[in-house]
Amino acid sequence: MELTFKQNNDSSVSVTITCDFIATTDGEGYWNDVSKEVRVIGFDMILGNDANEKYYNTDLGILYDKATWDDYVDGLIYTDKQFLLSVKKQLVILLGVEAAYDITYSERGMQDDGRVSCDVGDIFEARLRKLAAQTVSMKTY
Repeated sequence: MELTFKQNNDSSVSVTITCDFIATTDGEGYWNDVSKEVRVIGFDMILGNDANEKYYNTDLGILYDKATWDDYVDGLIYTDKQFLLSVKKQLVILLGVEAAYDITYSERGMQDDGRVSCDVGDIFEARLRKLAAQTVSMKTY
């Protein structure tokens, strides 16, 4: 896995994690009944600030190879517990246990073809901000 940060003009930071691993679904989610392997190819996220200069949590996108999962045929990965567990286990290597397990699925309307939307908690966000601060100039409070 490769973690990169890019400073944006609005003082936010784009986070990209490039990877290549297999996550499995168990077909037990609300939106699919398919158990199969899905190739995860990356993650994306924006670390930003609100108008009061306080950090806010943001959307974590899990990017997958659409050749291994088709939303129109297989359904949405959203709510599949085994898939999210597979992803968390991989992120432990990069971010540590507490941060990697501080991820939940976001709402159904946030899901996209080729991208599973998740919410991150304070521990995950703080870990990324700490890593980003070592790479780019960020405001810290």
